[in-house]
Amino acid sequence: MTSQNNEESTVWFTAEPEAGAQNFPGEIITLKWQIPDFYTFKLYQSGIGNPLPVDCNKEKEKIFSLGSSDVNFRLVGYDNDNNLALERTLSVKVLRPGWYDIKNTIFKGDPGYPDKTDGCYDLEPTLLLNADDVKLYGIFRFTAGDKEQVHLFETDDPFGGWKFFQPSTSETFSKSFSDYNNVFSTSPGNEDKRVFATSPGIYYNNKIWLIGGSQIHGTQRSRGVWCFNPEDGKWEDRGPANWDHRMGHAVLKFQNKICVMGVTAGKGKR
Repeated sequence: MTSQNNEESTVWFTAEPEAGAQNFPGEIITLKWQIPDFYTFKLYQSGIGNPLPVDCNKEKEKIFSLGSSDVNFRLVGYDNDNNLALERTLSVKVLRPGWYDIKNTIFKGDPGYPDKTDGCYDLEPTLLLNADDVKLYGIFRFTAGDKEQVHLFETDDPFGGWKFFQPSTSETFSKSFSDYNNVFSTSPGNEDKRVFATSPGIYYNNKIWLIGGSQIHGTQRSRGVWCFNPEDGKWEDRGPANWDHRMGHAVLKFQNKICVMGVTAGKGKR
C-alpha cells in the first residue's frame, strides 16, 4: 500500500454532537475533519449546489446552525486535474415536532442477556430520571420466559441513543449486572423491602431513589426504600418507610426534600 493510500485511510469526517444524534431545530453543531494535503477538499451541503465558503485544507472545523429538517454534508477531495478522488458523507438529524418512542434492545453478549440462544429482547422504559440536567437515567424492563428483568441505562442525549450504565469506579459491576438489578425483583420476599420495575423514583443528592410499590400494579404494594449510587454502582437498602404498604403514588423533589404523594394502601386508603 502506498503512503498516499495510507493517508486516505485515515480521513475522517464527523460532527459534534456526534453523528446519529437527534438535534433540535436551530441547534449549533460543529463539523470536524482530518484530510490529506495532496487533494483539494471542498464542503457541500444538501440543497446548495455550490461549495460552502470554507477552506477545508486550512481549516479543521466549521460551525453551523441547523434548520428544521435533516441535512447532509459532503466532504469531497479533488486531484490536481480537478477529478473527484475522495468523498465522505455525513447525515445530521433534526428533530421534528411530535412524540418519539424510547426503546432499548439487548442482544446476546450484552450484560444480563438471559439465555444462550441467539436473538434479542426489546426493553420498555418504566422510569426516566433527570440527573441535574447533566444526563438522564432510564430503568427499562422486559420479560424472558416468566421472569421480569430490569436494566439501568444512561444517556447524555435521549434522542441520540442510550447505553448500559457502567460505574467508573467498579470493575465487577458488568459481571454481576443481573445481580445488581435483582433489587427490582418481583419474586416473593420481605414486602417491607421490595421495590419493583414500576416503582416511582427520583434523582436526589446524586443518587437514584426508588420508593415503595408499583405505580400501576394494584397488587404490588410495598414500603421499601432503596437508593443507588452511580459512583460505585451499588444499591443500598434504606429499610421500610414509616407508612403503610402502597402503590399508585408519585415521587418528586420540593424545597430540597423528597415528597411522596398519593397512595392506595392496604384497604384502599389514599
